[in-house]
Amino acid sequence: MQYQIKQNLFSYGSNYPVAKQFYRHMHNEYEILYFIQGDVDYSIEGVMYHLRPRDLLIIRPRAFHYCYPLTSAKYERFVLNFTDDDLKPPIREFLKNAVSVFNVPENSIVDNLFQHFIAAEKSFSKEELEIYLTSLVDNIVLFLKHTPVTEEKSIPGKKNSSFATILRYIDENPTEDITAARLSEIFFVSKSWIMHSFRERLGVGFSQYVNRKRILFAQTMLKKGESPSAVAEKCSFESYSTFYRHYKNVLGHSPKADVPKD
Repeated sequence: MQYQIKQNLFSYGSNYPVAKQFYRHMHNEYEILYFIQGDVDYSIEGVMYHLRPRDLLIIRPRAFHYCYPLTSAKYERFVLNFTDDDLKPPIREFLKNAVSVFNVPENSIVDNLFQHFIAAEKSFSKEELEIYLTSLVDNIVLFLKHTPVTEEKSIPGKKNSSFATILRYIDENPTEDITAARLSEIFFVSKSWIMHSFRERLGVGFSQYVNRKRILFAQTMLKKGESPSAVAEKCSFESYSTFYRHYKNVLGHSPKADVPKD
């Protein structure tokens, strides 16, 4: 089930998974994943978590993430996607600084808000469901803000401070033409270690990761009305043709398609 309300996407999923069903990706929207049951690990920017029932994940824009099922046990979850522009200031500030994983108490307001969706979907008309979903993101996040935080259960051995610092640098400098050689100079690690770490910890090549980050950031600039040629220059692409090629490879359409129409 998926429902599009303005830019908000709310979905519920239940299946018996295999690893090849899940692709490693990033996008410009926030994502909240509320885990109900299953036997899965979940990676967010290289940190792996083994999910517990009622774990709620906050996945920030352009964060690289994926689900890795450990067995074929039934995997059940809710997913919310929404943009930063959808959020009111108190909610935006909370999500910006919140921890990545909450374990929501059973029968709490947040838990019930998700569970009530199933009853609403069965009972409401399409028009009624749209009314219900319009404020659902705000309500979930506001009550989550007042939910006690339990310790994040990352899997031992999956955290690395040097690698995390490199990922943070890439995320905070989306307009730079970042290379592994340059990062090795800044952080005093070898270029080969950087390349190997991306493959080992994220399962993706270094250049692919950096280019996708840059392209997604470029997309946000285009959607605000900047011209494709100006964005290509600001994001440090050597030429517009190079920018165009990367953009189409990552997003499947041309840069001009994301520029608002007059």
